[in-house]
Amino acid sequence: MAKYSIKEIADIRIIPMGKGDAPIEYIQSEFFEDRLPNKEKGWYHYYNQGLRDQEYDLLLFQYDNHIIASGILSSVEGPYPKAYVEEHGFKGDIVLKKGTIKTFRPIGFEDLKRHLDIDRLSQAKYCFKQNEINDLEKLIDKLEIPR
Repeated sequence: MAKYSIKEIADIRIIPMGKGDAPIEYIQSEFFEDRLPNKEKGWYHYYNQGLRDQEYDLLLFQYDNHIIASGILSSVEGPYPKAYVEEHGFKGDIVLKKGTIKTFRPIGFEDLKRHLDIDRLSQAKYCFKQNEINDLEKLIDKLEIPR
C-alpha cells in the first residue's frame, strides 16, 4: 500500500484523464499499478494543460467521471519545445513521488462532494480545508485496493 503523511499535503487537485474504451479496473491495474510506477517511473504525460509546480499536492485522477487513483506531486516538467511535442505527442510531465500512487474503488461525484466542497468533478481546486483533506484521505484509505 502506498503511504504518505496527511501533513505533507499542501492542496488537492483533480486531474481529468482522457476517456477511452478501457474499463476503470484495467486503467487502475495496468496503468496506475504497473506502467506508471515501473516503466514510466512516476512520470505522467500531459497532453493539454500542465499545472503549477507545487510539491506535495495530492493529485486525484479522474477517469470516466470517477476518481480512480491518487498520488503526491513531486514536480512538473514542461511545457516542452514544439519539436519535442510533435515527435512524442505530449506537452510535458507530471512527476509523482515514488511510492505514493494509490488505486481504490472508484469514487463518484456524489461521494466526493460529501468530503470536498466542489461544484463539479472536473474542476481543479486548491486550498481545501484541512478537515476536507483528512476526510478524503480516510475515504481513500478505506477504498484502497491492496496490491
